[in-house]
Amino acid sequence: MGESPGADNPQIDVSGFVSAQPGLNQIERLDFFENSYQGYDDLFWTRGIHGLKMGFAVERVQLNAFDPAPAGEIVFGSLADPTSNGFLTNNPIVLTAPLPSAPFIHFNFRSSIFGGYIQDDLRLKPTLTLNLGLRYEMSTVPSEAQGHLSALHSPFNQTFADTIVGKSVFQNPTYRNFEPRLGFAWDPFGNGKTSVRGGFAIFDVLPLPYLLGQFATNTAPFTENGTASNLPAGSFPTGAFNILATNAASNLGLRIPYIQPNPKRNYLMQWNLNIQRELVPNLTASVAYVGSRGVHMIFRADDINSTQPINGTTPPYLWPLPGTALPISPAIGRMDTLQWNNDSYFDGMEVQVEKRMSHGFQMQGSYTWSRAIDGGDGSIASDSFLNSIPGLFYFLPKYRRGPADFNITHNLTINYLWSIPTSASFEGPLAWVAKGWQLGGIMQIKTGLPFTPLIGGDPLGLLDSAPFGYPDRLTGSGCSAPVNPGNPNGYIKVNCFALPVATPAIAANCAPFTGDGNPILGTCANLLGNSGRNSVYGPGLVDFDFSVIKDTKVFERLTVQFRAEIFNIFNRTNFNPPLANNTLFDQGGVPNPAAGVLDSTSTSSREVQFALKLIF
Repeated sequence: MGESPGADNPQIDVSGFVSAQPGLNQIERLDFFENSYQGYDDLFWTRGIHGLKMGFAVERVQLNAFDPAPAGEIVFGSLADPTSNGFLTNNPIVLTAPLPSAPFIHFNFRSSIFGGYIQDDLRLKPTLTLNLGLRYEMSTVPSEAQGHLSALHSPFNQTFADTIVGKSVFQNPTYRNFEPRLGFAWDPFGNGKTSVRGGFAIFDVLPLPYLLGQFATNTAPFTENGTASNLPAGSFPTGAFNILATNAASNLGLRIPYIQPNPKRNYLMQWNLNIQRELVPNLTASVAYVGSRGVHMIFRADDINSTQPINGTTPPYLWPLPGTALPISPAIGRMDTLQWNNDSYFDGMEVQVEKRMSHGFQMQGSYTWSRAIDGGDGSIASDSFLNSIPGLFYFLPKYRRGPADFNITHNLTINYLWSIPTSASFEGPLAWVAKGWQLGGIMQIKTGLPFTPLIGGDPLGLLDSAPFGYPDRLTGSGCSAPVNPGNPNGYIKVNCFALPVATPAIAANCAPFTGDGNPILGTCANLLGNSGRNSVYGPGLVDFDFSVIKDTKVFERLTVQFRAEIFNIFNRTNFNPPLANNTLFDQGGVPNPAAGVLDSTSTSSREVQFALKLIF
């Protein structure tokens, strides 16, 4: 049953449990159609030691989007605890849902890109080449052909009347997008066995229509999606929707985004240095370093219309008591945001050894150490990865900084192929059996992905549509590491985390206190825990794949190839992080019995496949 007559079933989120998704074909489905018209022209001119290249490019991007009636979503803080917004007691926290009376229209986003470059490859010496270049690239601000864009130009104390409507809703930051390039290639010994290469470049990240496609199709006044919080007990499903619809009739609680009106230039600086050396014939080794720094990167969050800390932006962060504060814009509902206040950092080292085919054998092995840090990985959507948090705090860019959702620290990969030698004297049936065999394999060993332990429900009293909270990480006996490797039923050491409680020293203005000077649980300000984003890593991966190939020549121009390929030959169970069970307890401190359970795998069990191929 939907929250309103004729509506799809809403998604139901209960702290500590996997979300109950809408019914078949009822989950939100976005339709995108993109056309890209491109034109390029390049000129190459070689004179003396100079190898000049220059050219220009122009592109027109058309992105058409349609979101036909997304399903709603309702959030509960626990399964049965009435004091923690229990599901079984029908005490919801927040409902977000579309209003079926409002039409859903097609959106037509447009943008143009213009670029030009010049580069000179200077061969200063037979052993040294220098690359110098400059590129300019800008784009028009993404627009909607019919003027169906809307946004707020401030997140604070806004109403429906403050909505900015037009073909575009932010200024163009791309007019000064000059991108220098510098590189070199050097053979220090002049014998062709050693190569040293390096470079530095700036790359711009243009604000193109894809940034708008996921949320701009769901905003007032062109479509109506509402949010209702502080819901009374017993109001799900129809009572909560009636509150939402009544508010929407007065232009209250509608979904309108905040888009930064004056974004700064979004660019990436990247540099690298690598050394490659031939050790012996057909055997080379290389060592490489790559670094990058992203400036004014995109920040996306599903809803920033939440209550704010009472102590500004200085940790530890305290939130007001439930019922004593309001979101930053009480008259607005869900407030998606698109801002350019993120930063990213990447450092990586790679060591590679490669043996080219000789004597029927080739092998390649590479090891990578890397570290990627950012303040959230959203661009098209706020939760681009399964381990992403959709509603990170926009006002705490340094606190949300942590390992990137895709960060893998160690990665080792080895592959080989061996053509088994046979005697040239073999003839007849013996040659058919003995010749043409190949053995191959790939081994991969890598560390796990990061994830974030959470508190369920709305522990901070955020009152938005994507509430969350971090627990405190304890450092006592047995808690030097937060996980139990090899224990799929209790991967997270739940005893090493606790519900944050403000001490008198932290919450000096909170009362009442007990006789021993400690605040009474639930009466003091809510506290954001210290464990932080992506503070725990999931299990690593070890995988071996093996293949056997037999080529048999039947006639001069006909070969029969038999293949047997075995994936995960040792049948090792490789688990994903416990993303469905990373909620440790609900907002009232009741433990989640499934916390830390590993319930999905990143590789399949052993699989064997056979193939027969005719080559002629």
